[in-house]
Amino acid sequence: MPGPPFVTFVTLSPWTMDSMRGVLQAYMIFVYILFLTIFGAAELMEKEILLMDLYHLPSVILGMVAGQAFFKRIPKQWFLRGVWVLLTVVGLKLIF
Repeated sequence: MPGPPFVTFVTLSPWTMDSMRGVLQAYMIFVYILFLTIFGAAELMEKEILLMDLYHLPSVILGMVAGQAFFKRIPKQWFLRGVWVLLTVVGLKLIF
């Protein structure tokens, strides 16, 4: 779970929403490439997992398109509140 601490750090920074989005995107891309490399090297990537990833790819793309459409329309305060709500939900799910 490397994302929540970094997301917390970024949302507490005084950066603009564009800067936050850019930093988070760069970090997530780096982390995902690192994980894929490690899982591939450890031979943990199975055909079923890759097929499941491909199956869910359209919903990921739809989420990205929706996020782009709403990004400029959401005030920074609402964005930050939404991030904190999601972080709280993830934290509670990890506890329970």
